[in-house]
Amino acid sequence: MSEKKQRSNWASRSTFILAAVGSAVGLGNAWRFPGLCAKYGGGAFLLVYLITMLILGIPLLMMEIAIGRKMKKGAPEALRGMNKKFEPIGWAATSNAFVIEIYYSVVFAWVILMSFASLKYFPSMTGNSEAASGLFYSLIQLDDTFSNYSIPPLVLICVLIAWGLIY
Repeated sequence: MSEKKQRSNWASRSTFILAAVGSAVGLGNAWRFPGLCAKYGGGAFLLVYLITMLILGIPLLMMEIAIGRKMKKGAPEALRGMNKKFEPIGWAATSNAFVIEIYYSVVFAWVILMSFASLKYFPSMTGNSEAASGLFYSLIQLDDTFSNYSIPPLVLICVLIAWGLIY
């Protein structure tokens, strides 16, 4: 007799919405998007962005949610349930999420590193963006030639802390 594994559910609708928004809104929306708006025309760029979100982004997100709810499986299995040829698309989505998590954990580690460094160096760097940029490059031990591929111990410690906090 085989017992069917009980799948967990979201605690509330708002929890699900926050998780969906958190996975859809990337670092680029907060970090890069405002700069691109200012550089390439502000309102015109924002208008194109909003139209693209309404025509492509939101419908694709709704379709992905609907497929997941209907199949009650993970991305590869759900797409395989629709058509066996679609399973690689599910694996690509899963792999993409893994790569993004690795990238974000490094950025998170840089934030941790700079937060601790700012406690020590903040008074001498207030209003001096060149000094702050120089501090970042000296902490991660990176030069303009990108010839040094080693990971400094302090950065490695911050990455491990970031992974622990993410876990």
